[in-house]
Amino acid sequence: MHVYSEASSIGFNGTYSQKVQQKKGVQVVKQAEKRPPSHQPQSSDNEEDLGTIRALVARVEALEKERRQPIDIEAGPSSAPAGLLSLPVPVKIVLCGHSILFWAHRRASSSIPGTQLQLSAIVTVRWEARRGMLWDALLPSVCRIMSSADRPHVLLIHLGENDLVQRPGMDLLRKVTHDLTWLICSFPNLLLVWSDMLARRVWRGAFHPNRIDRSRKWVNRNVRALVLSLGGAYIPHDRTRFHAPHLFCDDGVHLSEQGCDFFLEDLMLGLRGLLISLG
Repeated sequence: MHVYSEASSIGFNGTYSQKVQQKKGVQVVKQAEKRPPSHQPQSSDNEEDLGTIRALVARVEALEKERRQPIDIEAGPSSAPAGLLSLPVPVKIVLCGHSILFWAHRRASSSIPGTQLQLSAIVTVRWEARRGMLWDALLPSVCRIMSSADRPHVLLIHLGENDLVQRPGMDLLRKVTHDLTWLICSFPNLLLVWSDMLARRVWRGAFHPNRIDRSRKWVNRNVRALVLSLGGAYIPHDRTRFHAPHLFCDDGVHLSEQGCDFFLEDLMLGLRGLLISLG
């Protein structure tokens, strides 16, 4: 497994979380500032779009206020989200997303850290990845997963890059905000983890690749804030940069073996830090 030399962090809701001790100079968990998500776009957008975002943010704030209600001290440690205090063993994690997860799963099955990401023995990891998956397929997939007897406690989502060329960043953010808020309202005991959308060397079909990458960064920032306000967490992938060709396949989209190793290590450290913080 490659040595993780850069600082990696995972943020989660400050109301219920605590900082995890740093090990070997690598920051695994970062305390999030307690504030509502900011949705200020870099370019001008019409008032209808902004009004929709404001309405969705209001729903998120109402949900966060509800989650701040006092927790029964006999139920468990107050540092963990209320929905996770009585989790059965094993803790079930589902990773849902497109081809980045699909090929990472293939890589993990034949290398360290393995498909279970070297997590605790009381944790099971299930991969639900589909090549070419778009954001609109998320809710049907999650509803199918949650309707099964083996429903997860933690849902990690890596999705959205395939949508960026097809729809404006504001439109994607509006859809993500609506869907993630709906998921938490529908499954309040589910912990959401956002895996940041990755940089690409090639954005297929894009006339202005630099604009697509700026949109990716902007959506990532706003979805991070949204997920934190919903009591969830995020995992960045700061080492995967478009100017590092050795991390990508020849198509400039998918990750090379080394790129997959970095990606898997990010997931492993992020999820491990989250589980430690929850006790």
